[in-house]
Amino acid sequence: MIHIIYMSSQTVEFSKERLRALLGTSFENNTRLGVTGILLYGNGNFLQLIEGEEEAVDGLLQKISRDPRHKNVTVFLREEIPERQFGGWSMAFRDLSMEEA
Repeated sequence: MIHIIYMSSQTVEFSKERLRALLGTSFENNTRLGVTGILLYGNGNFLQLIEGEEEAVDGLLQKISRDPRHKNVTVFLREEIPERQFGGWSMAFRDLSMEEA
């Protein structure tokens, strides 16, 4: 089992509706893949931790890297983990306002 922490920037504006659609798709895909994690969004940037089996997590990161809605995908950490930190969340989410950021 591994986790990856990465950051990316949006190439298109993400309205609340577009974020909800993204989360819905992510929830379905992550559940199917057995991937869990958390996504933070603020000021046009995403910071995400994804965790699960190595093949699933690496494949998901490749898919995100090819997604035209993302640019400058930068991996900060990729490492083996003994257990999940977000096991109950196919995709926890937090929209950070400027004050919270």
